[in-house]
Amino acid sequence: MKTRRTMTTAAGLLSAAVLLWGVGIAPAAARGTDDLVPEVEAAEVDTDGDGLSDADEAAMGLDPNDADTDGDGIADGAEIELGLDPHNPDTDGDGIADGLEAEPNDAPGVEDGNHSQRGRGPGR
Repeated sequence: MKTRRTMTTAAGLLSAAVLLWGVGIAPAAARGTDDLVPEVEAAEVDTDGDGLSDADEAAMGLDPNDADTDGDGIADGAEIELGLDPHNPDTDGDGIADGLEAEPNDAPGVEDGNHSQRGRGPGR
């Protein structure tokens, strides 16, 4: 008898699932979603964790799997925020990688810390 009762219960549950599915109330697994995992828009995915979405990196010609595309020691997202070029490890062309110098956007040939060469004194 126990086997028959189990089969009857399973058949009843299956019937209930089919009925609910028929009226548009499908279980999460059948809908292809997991209610415990938030849905993330594809445009928001940041595979390498550099602060730029994969879609933005692709649009800029950057590598969405490499946080520092140009290898200068500064993540691509930070370079964009700082006004640097994430394609160029030496944005200002002074021969020092952006990640190694104090002011990566100073004029070419200007030593870091020597602002008077650019007409700016210390503190200005």
